[in-house]
Amino acid sequence: MKYTYVIAFAILLILLGCTSLETDKLSKIVDKFPIKVTIEPTTNTETVSTETISDKINSELYPPESSKKVKKELIIVPPPIKIIDHVYALDLETYSKPEGRALVAGKIYEMIAEDNLPFDSFVKFTVYTDGIKLTSLEATCPEFCANEGMYSRLFTIPDGDYTEITVTAEDGNGTKGTSISYLYAKTSSQAMTIARSCPVDNVVPEYPTFSNPGKTLVSYGGTIAEGWSEGTSPVGYEVPTDYADICSYVKANSPSAGGYFAQTRVVYPFHYEYDVTPKQDPKSCTCNCVVKPKNLEIPIEISVDFPDWSSYGAGNTCQQGKWDDFSSDLKIHEEGHVSIYQSGVATIKSQIGEASATVDAVTCQQACDPAVTQLDEDVDQKYASALSDIEKEQENYDSTTDHGSTQGATLDCGAC
Repeated sequence: MKYTYVIAFAILLILLGCTSLETDKLSKIVDKFPIKVTIEPTTNTETVSTETISDKINSELYPPESSKKVKKELIIVPPPIKIIDHVYALDLETYSKPEGRALVAGKIYEMIAEDNLPFDSFVKFTVYTDGIKLTSLEATCPEFCANEGMYSRLFTIPDGDYTEITVTAEDGNGTKGTSISYLYAKTSSQAMTIARSCPVDNVVPEYPTFSNPGKTLVSYGGTIAEGWSEGTSPVGYEVPTDYADICSYVKANSPSAGGYFAQTRVVYPFHYEYDVTPKQDPKSCTCNCVVKPKNLEIPIEISVDFPDWSSYGAGNTCQQGKWDDFSSDLKIHEEGHVSIYQSGVATIKSQIGEASATVDAVTCQQACDPAVTQLDEDVDQKYASALSDIEKEQENYDSTTDHGSTQGATLDCGAC
């Protein structure tokens, strides 16, 4: 019996050694041929998922120091870059643009970035000479800003053997940026020579008329079809019920969002032409382009949805009298809405008329093209602001009159 246990123990050691040896051999083989297989589970082995054998064996024989899973890196696509309104250098000796669009070696200039919208936390200026990065400077507030839309840093032009200096500006979140290029002059007299010989192309294209279909505004109340001021289009909707059911029918079937008897709608489409004024500046070798709207037209469109009680003839004298009085008072209320919408034309024209854009560039077309775009953006903002003012006036009117109730525009469907 003693020998039996000894022999069994020896056989077990031999089997374990063979298994270890086979594993080593297998590992060396599959390292050369990492094919994908699935190893089915047996009594003394664990299930191995579909992967290369070498990956599985090596991970078990030589476990990594960390078992943390590797996360896939999330690729974030940045938003498109918007153009900063103005980026330029300011000559601190003359407090003006550099002569001949040239920066002079040894002189200190103020690099300025301006935008009508606030920058995000800081602005980074990067200076290149002949396309090679020279330095980067960050401008933060309040140290290097006049306000949230104007940041600057001082920069001394280094002496060197190059011909062009490019300054780029980018806001803190990387969503806005632009650049400007200057010639390099070793002396102020050389910059003046460049200024005298620097031509500025003043050719600009003819820009097409800008058109906007406008946004619809709605006010609620009630009305009748006759006697509306010019430009107003009443649109009736049928109320085919007995007098007693008028109120419940209108509440369920009125075209207005709140179940009112009527709604007054307006659309302010507009279009304008561009008043483009390019001005050459031979001294700075640039073109200054100012763009404003002209010939602004707003063909206002007002319509009124109102109830048409088709069973009016079947009503008794009391019911007809109640309906007539109600309709008359509602007409007075709705005419108040119409009047506010009509006066809104002047509000829109006044605010859009203040829009303008100014851009400096090497040529007049390079200045006027972005100026036109900036004007359109400014007009859109002012248009939205004017609509907001008109809507507030309508809300105040409805609040004061309780949607016509204080003017007698209340129908008692339970009367008569």
